[in-house]
Amino acid sequence: MIVTPDHAGLWTDSRYFLQAETELKGTAIELHKQIVPHAPEHVTWLQENLKPGATLGLDGSLFSVGQIRFLEKHLHSKQIKLDYNIDLIDAIWLDRPALPTGTIFEFDEQFAGESRASKLNRIRERMTKQGADFHLITTLDDIAWTLNIRGADVEANPVAVGFW
Repeated sequence: MIVTPDHAGLWTDSRYFLQAETELKGTAIELHKQIVPHAPEHVTWLQENLKPGATLGLDGSLFSVGQIRFLEKHLHSKQIKLDYNIDLIDAIWLDRPALPTGTIFEFDEQFAGESRASKLNRIRERMTKQGADFHLITTLDDIAWTLNIRGADVEANPVAVGFW
């Protein structure tokens, strides 16, 4: 979703067209139907609609380094700056629910099929083959699989929140 002083838009692909149309009906939010699923069509919109020298604010904890670099690369020609150390929503969502604090439990090796030590060794072997010095794991399902842990922090998913 992009919010500017004179526009609010939500980009989604065809899986969510009907739902978005229903939920956005009567709001000031415009639905932007993506032509190509998962394509960064919102970046093109930013290029075309932000003025040169504008600043784009975003919560950097919700984007990968690659996504930030992609935005910087595509907005550079218009000297659009990125401030990715800001969470504008946090400042105004006063009754925001707390992050879940459910119990994390070990998923027994007999069900996981492999110990966490074995998985970590296989990851390290692959890192060596790729010449990587470190591997950052951020998705909740990857963390749960790697560490053989489970939780109930996300409804209908056996994962736990991976950062604060």
